[in-house]
Amino acid sequence: MGRSRSRTVGLCSTALTLAVVLIAGALLIVGTRSGQDLLHRQTMAAINRTVGADLAIGLARQTLSRDADGGLAIQWTDVSLTRRGEAEPVARVDSIKVGFSLMPLLSGRMQFRTIEIDGGAIDLSGAGTERSSAPQQEGTAPPPVIAERFTAVMQGIEAQVGAFHRVGIDRIRLRDVSLTVPARTGGAPVTGLVRTADLVLADRRDMTLAAMVEIDGHTVPLSGAVDFDAAAERLNGLSLTAGPVDLGAILPPGSPEDKLDERPFATDSDISITLSVDSPAESARRATLSVDVGPGLVQVGKGFTRVERLRGGLRLVEGEASLALVDTDIAFDGLSMALDGGAAVDGGKPDIDAIDFSLRSRDLRSTIGSERPDPTEAEIVLAGRADLTAREIGLSTFSVDTGGGSLSGDAVLRTDAPDAMTSLRLKASNLGAAEVKALWPFNIAVNTRRWVMAHVGDSGRVSDGTIAINVRHDRMEPAFRPGSHPSPEEMDLVFRLEGVTAATLGALPAVTDGRADIHTSGGDTVVTIESGKVAGFADVSVTPSSVSFIRAPGPALQELDGTLVLGLAGPVPDLLAIAARPPIEALKAIEIKPEEATGQAAVTANLAFLLGDDVPKEQEFGPWSVAVALKDAGLGVPVEGRRLAGMSGAVEIRPGGASGKLDGRIDDIPASIAFNRPFGRKPEGDDQLSVDLSLSAEDVEKAAPALAKIVTGPIEARIERQGASMLKATVDFADAAVSLPWIGWRKGKGVAADLSFDLEAGEASTSLKNLVLKGDGFSASGDVVADKEGLKSAELGTIALNAGDDVAVSLDRVSNGYSVRVAGSRFDARPFLQDLKANLGAKAKSSGHASGQLDVGIAIDTLKGFGDREIGGFTLNYAGSGDNVAALSISGQTSGGGFSADMSPRGNERAIRVRTPDAGSLAEFSGLYNRMEGGEIALELTGSHKGGYRGNLTARNFTLVDEPRLSSLVGSSPSPDSASLSQALGTELRTERAFFDYAAAGILYGDNGLALSNGIIRGPVFGSSFAGTVYDAVNRMDIVGSFMPAYGVNRIFGAIPLFGQILGNGNEGGLIGITYRLAGDFAAPTLTVNPISAIAPGIFRSIFSYE
Repeated sequence: MGRSRSRTVGLCSTALTLAVVLIAGALLIVGTRSGQDLLHRQTMAAINRTVGADLAIGLARQTLSRDADGGLAIQWTDVSLTRRGEAEPVARVDSIKVGFSLMPLLSGRMQFRTIEIDGGAIDLSGAGTERSSAPQQEGTAPPPVIAERFTAVMQGIEAQVGAFHRVGIDRIRLRDVSLTVPARTGGAPVTGLVRTADLVLADRRDMTLAAMVEIDGHTVPLSGAVDFDAAAERLNGLSLTAGPVDLGAILPPGSPEDKLDERPFATDSDISITLSVDSPAESARRATLSVDVGPGLVQVGKGFTRVERLRGGLRLVEGEASLALVDTDIAFDGLSMALDGGAAVDGGKPDIDAIDFSLRSRDLRSTIGSERPDPTEAEIVLAGRADLTAREIGLSTFSVDTGGGSLSGDAVLRTDAPDAMTSLRLKASNLGAAEVKALWPFNIAVNTRRWVMAHVGDSGRVSDGTIAINVRHDRMEPAFRPGSHPSPEEMDLVFRLEGVTAATLGALPAVTDGRADIHTSGGDTVVTIESGKVAGFADVSVTPSSVSFIRAPGPALQELDGTLVLGLAGPVPDLLAIAARPPIEALKAIEIKPEEATGQAAVTANLAFLLGDDVPKEQEFGPWSVAVALKDAGLGVPVEGRRLAGMSGAVEIRPGGASGKLDGRIDDIPASIAFNRPFGRKPEGDDQLSVDLSLSAEDVEKAAPALAKIVTGPIEARIERQGASMLKATVDFADAAVSLPWIGWRKGKGVAADLSFDLEAGEASTSLKNLVLKGDGFSASGDVVADKEGLKSAELGTIALNAGDDVAVSLDRVSNGYSVRVAGSRFDARPFLQDLKANLGAKAKSSGHASGQLDVGIAIDTLKGFGDREIGGFTLNYAGSGDNVAALSISGQTSGGGFSADMSPRGNERAIRVRTPDAGSLAEFSGLYNRMEGGEIALELTGSHKGGYRGNLTARNFTLVDEPRLSSLVGSSPSPDSASLSQALGTELRTERAFFDYAAAGILYGDNGLALSNGIIRGPVFGSSFAGTVYDAVNRMDIVGSFMPAYGVNRIFGAIPLFGQILGNGNEGGLIGITYRLAGDFAAPTLTVNPISAIAPGIFRSIFSYE
């Protein structure tokens, strides 16, 4: 127990004594002048061995301190490190602590363990790299400059690690030290802040580094390991890794949904960069710089994609002048591949002035934009040279080979002067549409790529194409920056597409099997479609069409002004179904269903649209129009009550309406239609409809029932819409007959005449307003109303059927017919009288009166007739039904006095009574006979319409003037060798003015015409007996009679009893006379004389008469 305690006390005493000695020694060293000089000399020697002989270190105040591990350390403040021969230090350090061991101090030497640097700045941006001083063997070429520099770097690292080994440093710590390193040749240096760094050197075969470096406010973790063979002073292995770094905190991408966001480069992936060196024994050292990018979103410009993984390295083998790609593995969203290749420099030059490079893809597969399950496989090859001295990169080989197609060419990028030209030449051949989409880079022509991905299918191919770019260096950035575009001289792209399928716009059907050309000139692109088919419509084909994308001039919301011109041809129902789809919706305001249509058509749809991320959704589509060329088209349902068929012509439909010109049939009537129908939110133009019709007599009744009783025969008509329910009609009656039956007027065929009126269709009736009839010498105007029962009313305020006419007609339909009133100051009755004369007894012809009851009242101041004859104060009142006259009264004043005519009931019959003191004037007025003067006439008839009329006519005191028939009778010779009546009587019988004091005849008038019986006409000079038909059912005359000259003396023989019957052929007969016959057309009968009767007296003449 005692001995144990004694041993313990002894050990403690020994330890304490040793500690006292060590402390005393330390105090002796650091506390005495000689000790401090020892520390200074030892420290300087160690530092010089560490930093090298070309650097000089300046140490300020020296103190004794403790290091981070609690050991003794010497601390210096305001330390500087200066390159010999230079004034400015390369490093300034606020504080350096050098930890040392106490035991070596007893032997008078310093053993350093740790170095701690706290605060300060180290600038390595101007540091040069010593080239290797390895001897060059005679007769051998100098090593490549890149290999020489690699060897120099490796030797420098080995020398530095060896220096730490020789000094005995086990650990180096840094905190808050600014470090500046060069970035690239001619570039600004990069400065970082080493927050913490811990380099453990105790085990030379397993040295480690752990650090946190802050660059531009972002923290980058660093880790590393070094395997150093101290005996051989050779670096066996080195690994230095920066990262992983969250790039999303440094270069965050935008949202793919934000089409306006544009960034040069952004990603939220993590990235790690590793530099590794391995030095196998007796083998060349290899350095590999590797990059490892984790999953994340990548944005370049306005393009987005997602990277799944991206790994690869560049390897340099000591002694070689080339870099090789190793361990590459690239996978983006839908695309994966590996890359082989490398870069090499000219080893015989002291500086790196050119780099030759090459790349080749391996196992490239892409499903981007594809509708097919199998990926697109391809191989990409690049080869070229970067001339650093000339600042030029040449691409001698560029090719994309898909197995069946290719894209190949060359390029050169020059940057040595503002006018240096950059050029690119590529040629495409037989590239499939799926291959183009699969290999289209996500950041090139982003908007066009989006459109292609969304609209173009996998079928079809780019049969051939070219890409040509020629841009000056000073135009590169302005020409290709966002919002700008190159000029046509700077960029020209041409592609030929075959068999392509592409969606169009909105819900419009896709184009399939399309043949098209794409031409991009500068910033403008035009797609010209030669032919194609339409998905879902087998009978519809694509006719020449185009899609253009033109850069917007000046500042605008849109980047591109687009125009779609889509031409289609096929059945009308299919084309209407297409036009009904959004965004066109051409049938939205038209009540037509596609299946109700027939025929063929060619349609060209023209739609303007805007492309750009700033364009609001509601402004994407601009003006549109649809041009339709119809052929034999029709509708199975009525349009506004009319059926359209066989329509051919052009129609244009636009947002504000539809217009067109068509030829076809309306209700089976040949017609030409021109129309403009406004509709939509902003209707354009007036509602117009113009229809040109060619109507037969039957068509007239269908088109305008109110005209059925007025017009007969073919007419040309134009109907124009005015307002919602009003139509303006213009009718050409040149080839038709026009009649106004209530006043007995008629226009014959071949006489020019135009009728115009406003037709307003109501629910119960149709009005013909502002009716105007114009023709050669006649006119009429007024209003007419018709309904389903026919003509309802008419107000013709002005009628001039001949020059000077001034009458008005008012017509109203009453319960059993019509009431007509005609009034005016003057009316030319000659056409009516001529028509009446031509149709006397024409049984087959209608009188033109309505079949119902007709009540007519006429009052005209002056009625003009033939021979410049006029009737003043003319009045007519008529009541009847068709040809059945119930009552009639006529009165007027001629130059010889007043006349009257009336018809009145008499039991079941009617009595007709006519009185006039001047029959000659009335006869000439009516155009029936113009060689009679004077004559008091009395006509008395009784009968009925069905049974006919009979009665007597008497005339007194009238004169026949220059009657040619009378002259013919008097001057006719019975035979060439016999005398005439005048010669037989031995006196001249003058016929210029033949006066007759009496005439009478029996009258029978009915359906078969007008017949005379027991007719006698006598005067002092001439006399005649006659009988026969004035006109029959076919308007022919046949009258026979005996003419007796010197009637005053001649008739005496007929008055002698008994002898009168023999010598004078009756009481009114004469001894000398001639029989005659007046027969033929009523208007121009032929007179025939029997010459033998002139020599047969009395009763014997009857033998030779024309019975």
